[in-house]
Amino acid sequence: MELNNNNLNTVPSRLGHSKRTKIERKQRRNMVAANLLSGLSYREMANALDVSIGTIANDVNALIKEWGRENIERISLHQHLQHARLNRLLNAVWKKATEGELASIDRAIRIEERRSRLLGLDAPSRFQINPSELTDEQIIRALKGESIGDILD
Repeated sequence: MELNNNNLNTVPSRLGHSKRTKIERKQRRNMVAANLLSGLSYREMANALDVSIGTIANDVNALIKEWGRENIERISLHQHLQHARLNRLLNAVWKKATEGELASIDRAIRIEERRSRLLGLDAPSRFQINPSELTDEQIIRALKGESIGDILD
């Protein structure tokens, strides 16, 4: 993907350092927001903007807080975009899935499962887990943030 740097203006040098830094940060965060919604990874944005991945992560966190404060509807915009992306993915496999191709059927089901999680349609699963029954691999996967449901499947 290509970095979206529309509306990137140079900051006048006559401004004081502090004000210039704030303006530059705001411009960078605007680009991060646009590119985040476009699907770019943190690494792609960091490389294109010549900043660290940590800076991008901080920008994303600041944007999420800002969006939450300003207008909760912006967060629903992200959900709407994810929903639209899932629609595009489902459309790409639908014909083959309806023709009985098993791999496409499986992919369509996974897309719909993701949509259900995104929209909160599925009730959360409750697990009774005895940690001594988990393998080392399962524990590592859990520590990396993988969902317990996926680990136990």
